[in-house]
Amino acid sequence: LYAWFMVSPSRYRLAQRLGAWGSRLLPKQAGWVRTLPPPLSAWTSSRHFPSFAFQPFLARSQKLNYGAKQTPTPQRRKRETEQLTEKSQPEDVVDRFSRELEDIGGTIVRCGEGVAPDKVAAYLREFGITKLIAWGEQQPALNAVIHHLRDKGFEILDPCLPRGSGPERDRRMVDLGRAEAGLTGAIAGVAETGTLVVPAGRNQSQLASLLPPVHLVLLPASVIHQTMTDWLREGG
Repeated sequence: LYAWFMVSPSRYRLAQRLGAWGSRLLPKQAGWVRTLPPPLSAWTSSRHFPSFAFQPFLARSQKLNYGAKQTPTPQRRKRETEQLTEKSQPEDVVDRFSRELEDIGGTIVRCGEGVAPDKVAAYLREFGITKLIAWGEQQPALNAVIHHLRDKGFEILDPCLPRGSGPERDRRMVDLGRAEAGLTGAIAGVAETGTLVVPAGRNQSQLASLLPPVHLVLLPASVIHQTMTDWLREGG
């Protein structure tokens, strides 16, 4: 049934609207759905579930009139002039990303791909980290770092979990919970906010980025964009 809805845009839109209307009838706490009927109850057994939106994010954002003209005021003219002056001297995208990331408490270490394995190992040793969760086989640069860490005696945990629920899965989660750091890649960085676009999928478990207290990311400078719009425009 799920596949039947997903393969047709019109059926998907219908399912989304029905889900949005239906979620209004479900018990909520601060806007979150607390209970779903079986078999969806598996999702809400351990966590709250967000309410269904009536439209996809892209459809909602396209309705916003970002290009609407406003009556200019002296203050706005001055602000726009200052912005134009700033844009005439663009800041390096990596410099801006670094500054914004550090403003929100992050740390960035710049290095070439060839020395990245040693840099990551040194960072982990500095903070006494010996056990970490890492993605599976990915791009060569990340693979090289993971292999180097194994050679240096670091314990690399595979975040793959057994299907379903049960004692084995619980034991695995307890073991992963002891990891002191997570190591992943990212498909993009956004300079204006200092944020990362971290995908999820095969060999890209979100546990590596969300479970440990420290998250290390190998981010090529070539995938850093000034804005989210720039990244989306380039096919992100």
